[in-house]
Amino acid sequence: MDPLRADFYLPYLNDGLDRYSHVLCTPAGRVISYRVNHIPPIGVSQTRAAFRSELPGDAVLVHDTVQFGCEHIQYRSAALARALAGDDPDGVVDGAIILPSDPVQGGVVTLFIDATAPLNQLPAAC
Repeated sequence: MDPLRADFYLPYLNDGLDRYSHVLCTPAGRVISYRVNHIPPIGVSQTRAAFRSELPGDAVLVHDTVQFGCEHIQYRSAALARALAGDDPDGVVDGAIILPSDPVQGGVVTLFIDATAPLNQLPAAC
């Protein structure tokens, strides 16, 4: 945890912000939602790979759509369902990748991860 920011978690990035922000935990201390920050910025395909690397090895892609400037990706994992039990009994985890406003020029790509949204439901981050 970053001692200077309540919902931010280390490590620090080159710009002084933290790798993880907007972190939400269950009362038992399990992380169920967070934003992943990348400095320097990374592209969309790298962001997809970063999302997958945050998940257990048994996670399987079950949903991937692009709409309204956001790519909505969901994986399902039995290991995640066991680890989060009642907080995510179906083991579904959302990834909301906020796409750059100018795909030609690129720009900042933001990744939000949320283990509380149901299957095929557009996440709030989109």
